[in-house]
Amino acid sequence: LGSGLISSRVTRFIGRMLPPVSTTATHADALVGRRGTVLSPNVDGKYGLVRLRDQGGTSINIFAIVDNEDPIDRDSEVVLVDYDPVNKRYTVTRR
Repeated sequence: LGSGLISSRVTRFIGRMLPPVSTTATHADALVGRRGTVLSPNVDGKYGLVRLRDQGGTSINIFAIVDNEDPIDRDSEVVLVDYDPVNKRYTVTRR
């Protein structure tokens, strides 16, 4: 009984000293409209890799394609215009 009481008090004390748990996780749809930079050799109708920062400033790499457009080359700036939750990839266009 005594050790249980002491353990609970010590645990509460340590819990107050620790920072609160928080996250900067972003929903996939919330990234639509953000700007990024092409990392792969290009983004075409089949595949591409784009790096961007979310609202919290975290760097994210995402899979992307272009729709009815010529391929976009590496280091070009793009804008995310749509998200496909089935294929888990974004559609991008030139900035």
